[in-house]
Amino acid sequence: MKVFLQARKKGSNLPEYWDVRAINYDVQGKAKTVLTSLPISDYPADKIALLYHQCWEIELGFRDIKSTKKCGEMLLAYNIVRREASHAAASHGQRAMCV
Repeated sequence: MKVFLQARKKGSNLPEYWDVRAINYDVQGKAKTVLTSLPISDYPADKIALLYHQCWEIELGFRDIKSTKKCGEMLLAYNIVRREASHAAASHGQRAMCV
């Protein structure tokens, strides 16, 4: 995958290319693809797919919160969900992949 030229011009030590792998999986009959640079030896495809899907569900929840709540309430809920996701990931020896 080609790294953006502007990022390299700003004194960054980013490589010109990154190795990535495509992970294909199915959710309720719909084909999904995720690109990741995480090593296959540490992150098997089934776990990446599961974690990505869980993160996506959280993001959909954030969208709902943003569209129905006031800003202060949304930020509180967002921080609570992020905290719980981080704790859940840590309890399984993983890092939270959601941002």
